[in-house]
Amino acid sequence: MTLNAKLPKIPAAFLGLGLYRAWIEIVYVGTWIPFPTLALAGQDLFDAAMVVALLVCALLHRIVSPLFRKRALLWFSATMVSVGSLANFACLAWPHAAAFVALPSAVLCGIGIALLILIWSELYACLSPYQVAVYYAASILFGAAVIILCRGLITTYLCFAAAILPLISMACALINFKHIPPESLPVTRKPSAPFPWTPIALMSLYAFAYGLRENELTSVMGPMSSFGVIAASSIVLIGIIGFRDRFDLDVMQRIALPAMVCSLIFVSAYNYVGVIFANLCASLSYTAFSIFIFCILCNLSRRFGFSAIMLFGLERGIRAVFSLLGRLADNAVVTLYGHSILSDLIVAATIAALIIAFALILWKTPRRRDLWHVPAFEEDAAGNNDRLGAPSAEEKLAISCAIVRKRYDLTPREEDVLLLLVQGESIAEVAQTLVIAKGTAKVHVRHIYEKLGVHTRDELKTIVETIQIRDTP
Repeated sequence: MTLNAKLPKIPAAFLGLGLYRAWIEIVYVGTWIPFPTLALAGQDLFDAAMVVALLVCALLHRIVSPLFRKRALLWFSATMVSVGSLANFACLAWPHAAAFVALPSAVLCGIGIALLILIWSELYACLSPYQVAVYYAASILFGAAVIILCRGLITTYLCFAAAILPLISMACALINFKHIPPESLPVTRKPSAPFPWTPIALMSLYAFAYGLRENELTSVMGPMSSFGVIAASSIVLIGIIGFRDRFDLDVMQRIALPAMVCSLIFVSAYNYVGVIFANLCASLSYTAFSIFIFCILCNLSRRFGFSAIMLFGLERGIRAVFSLLGRLADNAVVTLYGHSILSDLIVAATIAALIIAFALILWKTPRRRDLWHVPAFEEDAAGNNDRLGAPSAEEKLAISCAIVRKRYDLTPREEDVLLLLVQGESIAEVAQTLVIAKGTAKVHVRHIYEKLGVHTRDELKTIVETIQIRDTP
């Protein structure tokens, strides 16, 4: 296969997600611009408004969904963000106006960005896992590049950029919806799986740990354009392009966990090098795990009918709350004890232990791993974003059994037995089909049950069915 055949095809409009990320860093989170408004109503108020909007949309998802059809609301929200940006920049020339502008600007921008987050989440939930992983990682890199470019602009041009970024991002999202097949567009239906509270809770724990470091992180580099952000998204793209048939998104979780622990251990009390390394680990871990969770939730929404507005409204809202709590906890520790070695180590050790414990709980059973597993690359092993033909139900089942064989280290014969079992054949029929003794078939079935950790055929079918791929839109 040539390199050109391996390269993913990324429609330019999908990079628009990176534009609202760039806007967030330029105007509120980690900004390098001395806005007078930030001293009166800064990141905390912006985050609070965003959280309220996200949670309200999640609670009212049956009314709000599908969001992409409410174009007037979406354009109004993007315009609010642009107006808020212009108001913040205007206060650079007229500082006395900050007292009147700061509060409404932070609230309007928070609400507008919440709707931008949700419309992009709703869009990504329509895509195949392969597309989600590639497009999301690429858009993060694109957003980081936009931020780096904007750092070199003079204030006038930067003001213009901040005003148009949310509008372009919204336009890109709505353009992309026009290319989604009708059968893949968001619909309201009852989910067919339990609500995924556990990965959302673990993401919140990562957000809290990240919040503990965010005050220092934003003083050194931007949270959306740091080396850790670039490294995490690059790993996904390189893994997909160079190791597609062997790369698994679970790698992002395995990177995130030790990186966050390292970030918490290398506390600022050590030395300057320790701070730089800790910040790199924090941003790498947080970005890696957020990509991992984003792909999981998009996959769950697409496969099991969860409303993307509900799923991502709750996930992003709860995550932002815990990030805020992390910042407040860091400020409280510094206020009470200063940045002493003892206080930093106590906080770091506590959070590290919680993350490790919760990570182990997350994947404690094979059934749970398979429920959330993202089959990002098995379905695109040929190297294309789009399938040339839709697989039949039998082909899907065979592919699912092949994935189970690889994941649970089944033998080729056990894979054959597994396929016949989930197709409804009895042990006698399995023995007849494979031309083996009935006792041999029973031995294969027992080994399969042991390796998958199940006790009934229904549990066996559940594992296979939860990892069945769907057609790529």
